[in-house]
Amino acid sequence: MALAKVHRLHRQDFDRIYRQGKRLSGEHFRAIVFHPSGNPEPHPPRIAVVVSKKVSKRAVKRNRIRRQVQAVLQTFLPQMSWGWQMIILVQISALGCDYAQILPQLEKILRKAGVLDGHS
Repeated sequence: MALAKVHRLHRQDFDRIYRQGKRLSGEHFRAIVFHPSGNPEPHPPRIAVVVSKKVSKRAVKRNRIRRQVQAVLQTFLPQMSWGWQMIILVQISALGCDYAQILPQLEKILRKAGVLDGHS
């Protein structure tokens, strides 16, 4: 299931997140997270999942892993603090993973970043 439009990262935010975001790595994923300070009206968390052609030349495989990652992120959305913007970069090793393997990996990265409520 695709992320709701309100949770999708806007194109103009990519450059700022790449420049100013905090980088985290896991076994199958890398993440760049950013929380703009001084924002008077926080927005729901915004996320982009990036799967490059290095992961697979076949669009079917890239889209499948992207949909799996988005489904896992969908389960974490109620726990995420508002205002966060993040880019999830899928690594080649994630290609053979299923939902049960993706879930703990992304949870670990999100907790380390302080994105999930109650963790900083």
